[in-house]
Amino acid sequence: MSATAKFRDNLVAFTALPNSVRLVLLLVFLNSFRSFGLRFVQQLYLTNEFGLDDLEAASVLGTSASLHVAFGLIGAVLTDAVGVRRVALTALSISVVGRGLLAFGRSRTAIYAAFYLFSPAGEALLATGLYRVALKKLTTPKTRAFAFAVEYATFNLSGALADVCIDGFRRHGDATIFSDTYTPTRQFLVLTFVVVCASWVLVALHLRDESVVEADDGSPVASTPPPTSYSLTAWRSWQAREAARQAASIRVVASHAGGRPSAKWGDVMATLRTRAIGASLRCRWLSSASQSNGRKSTSFCHHS
Repeated sequence: MSATAKFRDNLVAFTALPNSVRLVLLLVFLNSFRSFGLRFVQQLYLTNEFGLDDLEAASVLGTSASLHVAFGLIGAVLTDAVGVRRVALTALSISVVGRGLLAFGRSRTAIYAAFYLFSPAGEALLATGLYRVALKKLTTPKTRAFAFAVEYATFNLSGALADVCIDGFRRHGDATIFSDTYTPTRQFLVLTFVVVCASWVLVALHLRDESVVEADDGSPVASTPPPTSYSLTAWRSWQAREAARQAASIRVVASHAGGRPSAKWGDVMATLRTRAIGASLRCRWLSSASQSNGRKSTSFCHHS
């Protein structure tokens, strides 16, 4: 298979995936903008806005980074235990408070609370590949590599746009809002605060813990060759037709939904119930057989 045909097959399979994949990619974009944006300006923000010298700023950022590592490990365990949605909601709820303190706080106490408490407890959970776990669950073996490539490109594009936005605010200069002066750096942090709030809304309203299940037999995705003309209408018609055909073989299952047992745990419980019923029937049959033969039955079956 040529590289062009393989890319075509990957593209068709990717468009057949549920809309949750696009939502996760959008959240990756917003999360990267939030993360890269703060990294670009945090050193200058502490020194220029709050008068910290270089050693004090380095101490604050170094301690915060160490706390990020600790909370990141906790977040990785929580993601497996309770699911992506709950961890994302919790992390973003804390991040809204922390980023609000960074963007609107005017005292060192607010900055210390943001860097030492709210940022590690909230934003560190978002930096542990949280959305990458969701993307893995929502893709199939055929589409996973392509989806991760799109995710990586989205991640870096967002970081580049954050850098462009910072430069744009610097060119614009200070702004006065409600008698408070907002420097270009603070204006950009206000923008990242809005991004965090938008991420919270998207997760609360649309993100679900779902997994895509598909039998991957390694066969090509597209059943018919794409149109050879340069007509955009013909290409979209072919793509929609092939995506619909591929989507028919995809099954979306829920996990960690509302605190209920997952599908795997349900299968285990069903198996246990089946074995218990079978054991009970065998006990009754052996008891009946013993009584019919005139022998005293021995109770070796215990029921809870």
